[in-house]
Amino acid sequence: DLRLLRLCSLPWALLALWATWRAARLLAPGQPGTSLGAAALLALTPQYQHLSGTITMDLMLAAFGSLALWQGVEWCVGERAPTRAAFAAGLCAGLACCVKINALVLVPALVLAGLCARASGRSGARAWLAALGGGLLAALPYYAWQWIESGHPLWSWHYQNVSPFHRPSPEALAVGGLEKWKWFVTVLWMTWLGDFGWTSVWFPGWANLLVAAVCAFGLATALRERGAGRAFLLGAAGLMLAAEVYFNLHFSQPQARHLYPFLPALVVPIALGLARLRALWPLAVAQLALSCWGLLLVAQWLRPPGWNDDPRWSATDDARRGALSAESIAWREVAAPRLEWAHPAGALDELVLAVENPSFEHRPWREHGYVFRSLADLQIAPAGELELPASFWAELQGGSRLYAQVVRLDSEGRAIARSPAREIRKP
Repeated sequence: DLRLLRLCSLPWALLALWATWRAARLLAPGQPGTSLGAAALLALTPQYQHLSGTITMDLMLAAFGSLALWQGVEWCVGERAPTRAAFAAGLCAGLACCVKINALVLVPALVLAGLCARASGRSGARAWLAALGGGLLAALPYYAWQWIESGHPLWSWHYQNVSPFHRPSPEALAVGGLEKWKWFVTVLWMTWLGDFGWTSVWFPGWANLLVAAVCAFGLATALRERGAGRAFLLGAAGLMLAAEVYFNLHFSQPQARHLYPFLPALVVPIALGLARLRALWPLAVAQLALSCWGLLLVAQWLRPPGWNDDPRWSATDDARRGALSAESIAWREVAAPRLEWAHPAGALDELVLAVENPSFEHRPWREHGYVFRSLADLQIAPAGELELPASFWAELQGGSRLYAQVVRLDSEGRAIARSPAREIRKP
Protein backbone atom coordinates (compact mmCIF):
# COMPACT_ATOMS: atom_id res chain seq x y z
CA ASP A 1 0.00 0.00 0.00
CA LEU A 2 1.37 3.40 -1.02
CA ARG A 3 0.34 4.98 2.28
CA LEU A 4 2.40 2.44 4.22
CA LEU A 5 5.35 2.93 1.89
CA ARG A 6 5.32 6.65 2.72
CA LEU A 7 6.16 5.76 6.33
CA CYS A 8 9.62 4.73 5.15
CA SER A 9 10.63 8.42 5.21
CA LEU A 10 9.69 8.83 8.87
CA PRO A 11 12.73 7.07 10.45
CA TRP A 12 15.07 9.23 8.37
CA ALA A 13 13.21 12.36 9.48
CA LEU A 14 13.51 11.31 13.13
CA LEU A 15 17.22 10.58 12.69
CA ALA A 16 17.78 14.10 11.31
CA LEU A 17 15.88 15.55 14.28
CA TRP A 18 18.00 13.56 16.72
CA ALA A 19 21.24 14.76 15.10
CA THR A 20 19.96 18.36 15.17
CA TRP A 21 19.19 18.01 18.87
CA ARG A 22 22.65 16.60 19.59
CA ALA A 23 24.35 19.41 17.66
CA ALA A 24 22.33 22.04 19.55
CA ARG A 25 23.13 20.37 22.89
CA LEU A 26 26.85 20.70 22.18
CA LEU A 27 26.48 24.43 21.55
CA ALA A 28 24.05 25.07 24.43
CA PRO A 29 25.35 22.91 27.31
CA GLY A 30 23.16 22.96 30.39
CA GLN A 31 20.21 24.36 28.39
CA PRO A 32 17.97 21.37 27.63
CA GLY A 33 15.08 23.64 26.67
CA THR A 34 17.17 25.29 23.96
CA SER A 35 18.46 22.06 22.42
CA LEU A 36 15.00 20.50 22.52
CA GLY A 37 13.56 23.71 21.08
CA ALA A 38 15.99 23.55 18.15
CA ALA A 39 14.74 20.07 17.28
CA ALA A 40 11.14 21.21 17.77
CA LEU A 41 11.68 24.17 15.47
CA LEU A 42 12.65 21.77 12.70
CA ALA A 43 10.07 19.10 13.55
CA LEU A 44 7.20 21.60 13.53
CA THR A 45 8.20 23.23 10.24
CA PRO A 46 5.16 22.43 8.05
CA GLN A 47 7.23 21.52 5.02
CA TYR A 48 9.41 19.12 7.03
CA GLN A 49 6.30 17.36 8.27
CA HIS A 50 4.90 17.23 4.74
CA LEU A 51 8.07 15.65 3.32
CA SER A 52 8.21 13.20 6.24
CA GLY A 53 4.99 11.69 4.94
CA THR A 54 6.06 11.40 1.30
CA ILE A 55 8.30 9.06 -0.68
CA THR A 56 11.45 11.11 -1.19
CA MET A 57 15.21 10.72 -0.96
CA ASP A 58 15.46 14.18 0.66
CA LEU A 59 14.80 12.79 4.16
CA MET A 60 17.58 10.17 3.84
CA LEU A 61 19.82 12.98 2.62
CA ALA A 62 18.77 15.12 5.60
CA ALA A 63 19.57 12.31 8.03
CA PHE A 64 23.10 11.64 6.75
CA GLY A 65 23.83 15.35 6.32
CA SER A 66 22.60 16.16 9.84
CA LEU A 67 24.74 13.37 11.30
CA ALA A 68 27.76 14.71 9.42
CA LEU A 69 27.23 18.25 10.73
CA TRP A 70 26.63 17.04 14.29
CA GLN A 71 29.93 15.18 14.16
CA GLY A 72 31.51 18.26 12.62
CA VAL A 73 30.43 20.26 15.67
CA GLU A 74 31.74 17.43 17.87
CA TRP A 75 35.07 17.70 16.04
CA CYS A 76 35.17 21.44 16.76
CA VAL A 77 34.03 21.68 20.40
CA GLY A 78 33.05 18.22 21.68
CA GLU A 79 34.55 16.06 24.38
CA ARG A 80 35.04 12.93 22.27
CA ALA A 81 38.37 12.24 20.57
CA PRO A 82 38.57 14.55 17.55
CA THR A 83 39.83 11.70 15.34
CA ARG A 84 36.69 9.64 16.00
CA ALA A 85 34.42 12.64 15.39
CA ALA A 86 36.26 13.52 12.16
CA PHE A 87 35.99 9.94 10.88
CA ALA A 88 32.25 9.81 11.67
CA ALA A 89 31.70 13.18 10.00
CA GLY A 90 33.50 12.04 6.85
CA LEU A 91 31.66 8.70 6.81
CA CYS A 92 28.21 10.32 7.11
CA ALA A 93 29.09 12.98 4.53
CA GLY A 94 30.19 10.23 2.13
CA LEU A 95 26.91 8.39 2.62
CA ALA A 96 25.02 11.61 1.95
CA CYS A 97 27.00 12.09 -1.28
CA CYS A 98 25.78 8.68 -2.42
CA VAL A 99 22.16 9.83 -2.03
CA LYS A 100 22.16 13.11 -3.94
CA ILE A 101 24.70 15.40 -5.59
CA ASN A 102 23.86 18.50 -3.52
CA ALA A 103 25.51 16.68 -0.59
CA LEU A 104 28.86 17.28 -2.31
CA VAL A 105 28.78 20.72 -0.62
CA LEU A 106 29.43 18.82 2.63
CA VAL A 107 33.02 18.29 1.43
CA PRO A 108 34.07 21.97 1.74
CA ALA A 109 31.90 22.20 4.86
CA LEU A 110 34.01 19.53 6.57
CA VAL A 111 37.15 21.34 5.48
CA LEU A 112 35.69 24.33 7.31
CA ALA A 113 35.03 22.09 10.34
CA GLY A 114 38.70 21.11 10.36
CA LEU A 115 39.77 24.74 10.26
CA CYS A 116 37.40 25.67 13.10
CA ALA A 117 38.62 22.66 15.10
CA ARG A 118 42.18 23.84 14.56
CA ALA A 119 41.25 27.21 16.06
CA SER A 120 39.99 25.43 19.17
CA GLY A 121 43.03 23.12 19.37
CA ARG A 122 41.18 19.95 18.31
CA SER A 123 42.59 19.35 14.85
CA GLY A 124 45.69 17.56 13.71
CA ALA A 125 46.92 15.47 10.81
CA ARG A 126 45.27 12.31 12.17
CA ALA A 127 41.87 14.00 12.35
CA TRP A 128 42.15 15.27 8.78
CA LEU A 129 43.15 11.82 7.53
CA ALA A 130 40.32 10.23 9.50
CA ALA A 131 37.76 12.56 7.88
CA LEU A 132 39.18 11.82 4.43
CA GLY A 133 39.23 8.08 5.09
CA GLY A 134 35.63 8.03 6.33
CA GLY A 135 34.41 9.89 3.27
CA LEU A 136 36.31 7.68 0.82
CA LEU A 137 35.19 4.51 2.58
CA ALA A 138 31.52 5.47 2.12
CA ALA A 139 31.52 7.20 -1.27
CA LEU A 140 34.43 5.85 -3.33
CA PRO A 141 32.82 2.48 -4.28
CA TYR A 142 29.63 4.20 -5.44
CA TYR A 143 31.37 6.86 -7.53
CA ALA A 144 33.81 4.33 -8.98
CA TRP A 145 30.87 2.16 -10.07
CA GLN A 146 29.11 5.23 -11.48
CA TRP A 147 32.21 6.10 -13.50
CA ILE A 148 32.50 2.56 -14.88
CA GLU A 149 28.76 2.37 -15.62
CA SER A 150 28.23 5.79 -17.20
CA GLY A 151 31.68 6.93 -18.27
CA HIS A 152 31.54 9.99 -16.03
CA PRO A 153 32.62 10.12 -12.34
CA LEU A 154 29.88 12.64 -11.53
CA TRP A 155 27.15 11.36 -13.79
CA SER A 156 24.33 12.93 -11.76
CA TRP A 157 25.89 16.37 -12.17
CA HIS A 158 26.55 15.69 -15.85
CA TYR A 159 22.92 14.67 -16.29
CA GLN A 160 21.79 17.98 -14.80
CA ASN A 161 23.90 19.77 -17.40
CA VAL A 162 22.65 17.84 -20.42
CA SER A 163 19.00 17.38 -19.46
CA PRO A 164 16.71 19.88 -21.25
CA PHE A 165 14.21 19.45 -18.44
CA HIS A 166 16.66 20.62 -15.75
CA ARG A 167 18.75 23.09 -17.75
CA PRO A 168 16.94 26.01 -19.44
CA SER A 169 18.33 27.63 -22.54
CA PRO A 170 21.05 30.32 -22.16
CA GLU A 171 18.52 32.89 -23.34
CA ALA A 172 16.10 31.94 -20.57
CA LEU A 173 18.84 32.09 -17.94
CA ALA A 174 20.04 35.51 -19.12
CA VAL A 175 16.73 37.31 -18.60
CA GLY A 176 15.10 38.33 -15.36
CA GLY A 177 17.50 40.69 -13.62
CA LEU A 178 16.42 41.80 -10.15
CA GLU A 179 12.99 40.24 -10.59
CA LYS A 180 14.60 36.85 -11.11
CA TRP A 181 16.50 37.08 -7.81
CA LYS A 182 13.44 38.37 -6.00
CA TRP A 183 11.63 35.28 -7.22
CA PHE A 184 14.58 33.11 -6.17
CA VAL A 185 14.48 34.36 -2.56
CA THR A 186 10.70 34.20 -2.40
CA VAL A 187 10.44 30.64 -3.70
CA LEU A 188 13.36 29.42 -1.58
CA TRP A 189 11.70 30.68 1.60
CA MET A 190 8.17 29.60 0.69
CA THR A 191 9.35 26.09 -0.14
CA TRP A 192 11.17 26.00 3.21
CA LEU A 193 8.14 26.91 5.31
CA GLY A 194 5.42 25.09 3.43
CA ASP A 195 5.18 23.76 -0.13
CA PHE A 196 2.46 21.13 -0.10
CA GLY A 197 2.37 19.07 -3.27
CA TRP A 198 5.44 20.56 -4.98
CA THR A 199 4.52 24.24 -5.51
CA SER A 200 0.77 23.60 -5.64
CA VAL A 201 -0.28 24.94 -2.24
CA TRP A 202 1.55 27.60 -0.23
CA PHE A 203 0.78 29.73 2.79
CA PRO A 204 -0.29 33.32 2.03
CA GLY A 205 2.34 36.03 1.93
CA TRP A 206 1.65 37.55 5.36
CA ALA A 207 2.28 34.21 7.12
CA ASN A 208 5.57 33.72 5.27
CA LEU A 209 6.72 37.26 6.04
CA LEU A 210 5.88 36.98 9.75
CA VAL A 211 7.83 33.75 10.27
CA ALA A 212 10.72 35.01 8.12
CA ALA A 213 10.99 38.19 10.21
CA VAL A 214 11.16 36.24 13.49
CA CYS A 215 13.83 33.90 12.06
CA ALA A 216 15.81 36.91 10.79
CA PHE A 217 15.90 38.38 14.33
CA GLY A 218 17.11 35.03 15.67
CA LEU A 219 19.84 34.79 13.03
CA ALA A 220 21.00 38.36 13.70
CA THR A 221 21.32 37.53 17.39
CA ALA A 222 23.24 34.32 16.63
CA LEU A 223 25.71 36.19 14.42
CA ARG A 224 26.87 38.22 17.43
CA GLU A 225 27.90 35.08 19.33
CA ARG A 226 31.42 33.64 19.15
CA GLY A 227 32.70 30.07 19.22
CA ALA A 228 34.22 27.51 16.88
CA GLY A 229 31.10 25.35 16.75
CA ARG A 230 28.80 28.26 15.95
CA ALA A 231 31.25 29.56 13.35
CA PHE A 232 31.31 26.15 11.69
CA LEU A 233 27.50 25.86 11.44
CA LEU A 234 27.08 29.44 10.19
CA GLY A 235 29.86 28.96 7.66
CA ALA A 236 28.36 25.65 6.51
CA ALA A 237 24.96 27.32 6.02
CA GLY A 238 26.67 30.05 4.00
CA LEU A 239 28.36 27.45 1.78
CA MET A 240 25.07 25.69 1.08
CA LEU A 241 23.26 28.95 0.27
CA ALA A 242 26.13 29.99 -2.03
CA ALA A 243 25.84 26.63 -3.79
CA GLU A 244 22.12 27.17 -4.26
CA VAL A 245 22.80 30.61 -5.76
CA TYR A 246 25.30 29.00 -8.16
CA PHE A 247 22.72 26.34 -9.01
CA ASN A 248 20.13 29.04 -9.69
CA LEU A 249 22.52 30.82 -12.05
CA HIS A 250 22.87 27.67 -14.13
CA PHE A 251 19.58 25.81 -13.71
CA SER A 252 17.08 28.27 -12.18
CA GLN A 253 15.22 25.78 -9.97
CA PRO A 254 15.18 27.21 -6.42
CA GLN A 255 13.82 24.70 -3.91
CA ALA A 256 14.48 24.58 -0.19
CA ARG A 257 14.81 20.78 -0.23
CA HIS A 258 18.14 21.33 -2.00
CA LEU A 259 19.35 22.63 1.39
CA TYR A 260 18.35 19.52 3.36
CA PRO A 261 21.90 18.12 3.83
CA PHE A 262 22.49 21.18 6.04
CA LEU A 263 19.45 21.23 8.35
CA PRO A 264 21.37 21.70 11.65
CA ALA A 265 23.38 24.54 10.08
CA LEU A 266 20.16 26.26 9.01
CA VAL A 267 18.09 25.63 12.16
CA VAL A 268 20.43 25.50 15.18
CA PRO A 269 21.95 29.02 14.89
CA ILE A 270 18.47 30.54 14.50
CA ALA A 271 17.22 28.50 17.47
CA LEU A 272 20.11 29.64 19.66
CA GLY A 273 19.46 33.27 18.75
CA LEU A 274 15.71 32.97 19.36
CA ALA A 275 16.38 31.32 22.73
CA ARG A 276 18.26 34.45 23.83
CA LEU A 277 15.28 36.52 22.73
CA ARG A 278 12.86 34.14 24.51
CA ALA A 279 11.10 33.60 21.20
CA LEU A 280 12.13 30.02 20.38
CA TRP A 281 9.15 28.16 21.81
CA PRO A 282 6.58 30.80 20.75
CA LEU A 283 7.77 30.34 17.16
CA ALA A 284 7.60 26.55 17.52
CA VAL A 285 3.99 26.83 18.73
CA ALA A 286 3.20 29.18 15.82
CA GLN A 287 4.63 26.63 13.39
CA LEU A 288 2.45 23.95 14.98
CA ALA A 289 -0.58 26.13 14.22
CA LEU A 290 0.66 26.58 10.63
CA SER A 291 1.04 22.80 10.32
CA CYS A 292 -2.61 22.32 11.30
CA TRP A 293 -3.56 24.99 8.78
CA GLY A 294 -1.47 23.19 6.18
CA LEU A 295 -3.55 20.02 6.65
CA LEU A 296 -6.67 22.01 5.86
CA LEU A 297 -5.04 23.47 2.76
CA VAL A 298 -4.03 20.02 1.56
CA ALA A 299 -7.56 18.71 2.15
CA GLN A 300 -9.03 21.66 0.26
CA TRP A 301 -6.75 21.75 -2.78
CA LEU A 302 -5.13 18.38 -3.26
CA ARG A 303 -7.83 15.87 -2.42
CA PRO A 304 -11.01 16.65 -4.42
CA PRO A 305 -13.16 13.66 -5.46
CA GLY A 306 -11.32 11.56 -8.02
CA TRP A 307 -8.04 13.44 -7.48
CA ASN A 308 -5.95 10.35 -8.20
CA ASP A 309 -7.91 9.03 -11.18
CA ASP A 310 -5.15 9.97 -13.61
CA PRO A 311 -1.64 9.87 -12.10
CA ARG A 312 -0.15 11.65 -15.12
CA TRP A 313 -1.85 14.87 -14.13
CA SER A 314 -2.87 14.53 -10.50
CA ALA A 315 -0.12 12.62 -8.70
CA THR A 316 3.15 13.62 -10.35
CA ASP A 317 5.46 16.31 -9.05
CA ASP A 318 5.59 18.45 -12.19
CA ALA A 319 1.98 18.52 -13.39
CA ARG A 320 -1.14 20.55 -12.76
CA ARG A 321 -3.13 19.33 -9.74
CA GLY A 322 -6.84 18.67 -9.78
CA ALA A 323 -9.46 16.13 -10.75
CA LEU A 324 -10.08 15.57 -14.44
CA SER A 325 -13.73 15.51 -15.39
CA ALA A 326 -15.26 12.95 -17.70
CA GLU A 327 -15.48 15.57 -20.45
CA SER A 328 -13.37 14.73 -23.49
CA ILE A 329 -11.92 17.34 -25.84
CA ALA A 330 -12.48 16.32 -29.46
CA TRP A 331 -9.75 16.47 -32.09
CA ARG A 332 -10.40 17.83 -35.59
CA GLU A 333 -9.11 16.00 -38.62
CA VAL A 334 -6.26 18.06 -40.05
CA ALA A 335 -2.90 16.95 -41.37
CA ALA A 336 0.23 17.27 -39.24
CA PRO A 337 2.21 19.33 -38.44
CA ARG A 338 -0.98 21.30 -37.79
CA LEU A 339 -3.20 20.33 -34.86
CA GLU A 340 -6.77 21.52 -34.18
CA TRP A 341 -9.31 20.66 -31.51
CA ALA A 342 -12.62 21.88 -30.06
CA HIS A 343 -12.00 25.05 -28.09
CA PRO A 344 -14.81 27.10 -26.47
CA ALA A 345 -14.26 30.84 -26.12
CA GLY A 346 -12.32 31.82 -23.03
CA ALA A 347 -10.96 28.33 -22.30
CA LEU A 348 -7.31 27.85 -21.26
CA ASP A 349 -5.72 24.85 -22.97
CA GLU A 350 -2.27 23.33 -22.77
CA LEU A 351 -1.02 21.08 -25.55
CA VAL A 352 1.28 18.29 -24.38
CA LEU A 353 3.59 16.54 -26.88
CA ALA A 354 5.56 13.37 -26.19
CA VAL A 355 8.17 11.93 -28.55
CA GLU A 356 8.15 8.12 -28.78
CA ASN A 357 6.48 8.11 -25.38
CA PRO A 358 2.79 7.10 -25.28
CA SER A 359 2.81 7.04 -21.46
CA PHE A 360 3.73 10.76 -21.35
CA GLU A 361 6.34 10.03 -18.68
CA HIS A 362 9.17 12.54 -18.62
CA ARG A 363 12.49 10.73 -19.02
CA PRO A 364 15.03 13.30 -20.27
CA TRP A 365 18.03 11.05 -19.57
CA ARG A 366 16.97 8.67 -22.35
CA GLU A 367 17.38 9.23 -26.05
CA HIS A 368 13.59 9.37 -26.40
CA GLY A 369 10.86 10.12 -23.93
CA TYR A 370 10.88 13.91 -24.04
CA VAL A 371 7.70 15.72 -23.03
CA PHE A 372 6.94 19.29 -24.15
CA ARG A 373 4.16 21.46 -22.71
CA SER A 374 2.95 24.47 -24.65
CA LEU A 375 2.45 26.65 -21.57
CA ALA A 376 5.31 25.50 -19.37
CA ASP A 377 7.98 25.05 -22.08
CA LEU A 378 6.92 27.18 -25.03
CA GLN A 379 4.90 29.92 -23.26
CA ILE A 380 2.12 29.41 -25.82
CA ALA A 381 -1.57 29.14 -24.86
CA PRO A 382 -3.10 27.68 -28.05
CA ALA A 383 -6.71 28.59 -28.80
CA GLY A 384 -7.86 25.41 -30.48
CA GLU A 385 -5.02 25.18 -32.98
CA LEU A 386 -1.26 24.99 -33.12
CA GLU A 387 1.23 24.69 -35.95
CA LEU A 388 4.21 22.67 -34.76
CA PRO A 389 7.42 24.72 -35.18
CA ALA A 390 9.10 23.94 -38.49
CA SER A 391 12.46 23.32 -36.82
CA PHE A 392 10.89 20.85 -34.37
CA TRP A 393 9.07 18.96 -37.14
CA ALA A 394 12.17 18.88 -39.35
CA GLU A 395 14.35 17.37 -36.62
CA LEU A 396 12.02 14.40 -36.17
CA GLN A 397 13.29 11.39 -38.06
CA GLY A 398 11.06 9.70 -40.59
CA GLY A 399 8.86 7.09 -38.93
CA SER A 400 9.02 8.82 -35.55
CA ARG A 401 5.86 8.72 -33.46
CA LEU A 402 4.59 11.85 -31.76
CA TYR A 403 1.80 11.73 -29.17
CA ALA A 404 -0.38 14.77 -28.45
CA GLN A 405 -2.94 15.50 -25.77
CA VAL A 406 -4.87 18.66 -24.87
CA VAL A 407 -5.44 19.43 -21.19
CA ARG A 408 -7.97 22.12 -20.25
CA LEU A 409 -7.15 24.17 -17.14
CA ASP A 410 -9.35 26.16 -14.81
CA SER A 411 -8.56 29.63 -13.45
CA GLU A 412 -6.37 28.08 -10.72
CA GLY A 413 -4.28 26.18 -13.27
CA ARG A 414 -5.78 22.80 -12.40
CA ALA A 415 -6.72 20.25 -15.05
CA ILE A 416 -10.46 19.87 -15.59
CA ALA A 417 -10.71 18.04 -18.95
CA ARG A 418 -8.55 16.34 -21.52
CA SER A 419 -8.55 14.95 -25.01
CA PRO A 420 -7.71 11.39 -25.99
CA ALA A 421 -4.02 10.88 -26.77
CA ARG A 422 -3.48 11.26 -30.51
CA GLU A 423 -0.67 9.43 -32.29
CA ILE A 424 1.07 11.21 -35.16
CA ARG A 425 3.61 9.39 -37.30
CA LYS A 426 6.03 11.45 -39.38
CA PRO A 427 6.31 10.18 -42.94
